[in-house]
Amino acid sequence: MSHIPRHFIFCALAIEARALLERFGLKKISNKPEIYANDRYVLAITGVGSISAANVVGYVVGRFENEIDDNTVFVNIGTA
Repeated sequence: MSHIPRHFIFCALAIEARALLERFGLKKISNKPEIYANDRYVLAITGVGSISAANVVGYVVGRFENEIDDNTVFVNIGTA
């Protein structure tokens, strides 16, 4: 059985993430920071600004460090 890498998606605002949450059937696993996940995707709402985004990305990387490898994908999606 091969390992299926997780995809980590970061959005500043919940409205930017709404369609992805529905499309991938993600369930909330954390309130602060706001994180949604399933077996393939993790989506985090970072809030606006580079410092906020860096803090949330750092938290997510630490929380899921055992699932991150050379095939892991990180994506930032925003409308601004």
